[in-house]
Amino acid sequence: MEDVARRLWTWLPLVAFAGAIILLSSQPADDLPRPTFFGEDKLVHLAIYSVLGALAARAGARARLGRRAALLLAACVAFALFDEWYQQFTPGRSSDLLDVLADALGASAGFLLVLRYHRARHVPRHSTLR
Repeated sequence: MEDVARRLWTWLPLVAFAGAIILLSSQPADDLPRPTFFGEDKLVHLAIYSVLGALAARAGARARLGRRAALLLAACVAFALFDEWYQQFTPGRSSDLLDVLADALGASAGFLLVLRYHRARHVPRHSTLR
């Protein structure tokens, strides 16, 4: 039972957050707040996907995936591509490759920050993983 709880606590936050992103992408444009400055939407994409990337890195570290955790970052970028494709079917919304770029940069930043934090806290100084 303890193993099931650990797995849930490892993967559920990542999956739930990805679901929340899809839910947000399903909102018609009229239901969303209007940007107050140029580029605001790109900053929002960057921030949201930095959380997704951070949760992916956290899951990879907790699951002890090692270098294979980088596949989770690739999955975040693939998810960003899917999200933009999916968004074009929502009334008033469209796909934008610059949004995918902002998503990828955000996911990478969040992912790398969490990995750096994890290594600083959990990997001995003499380890080759540093």
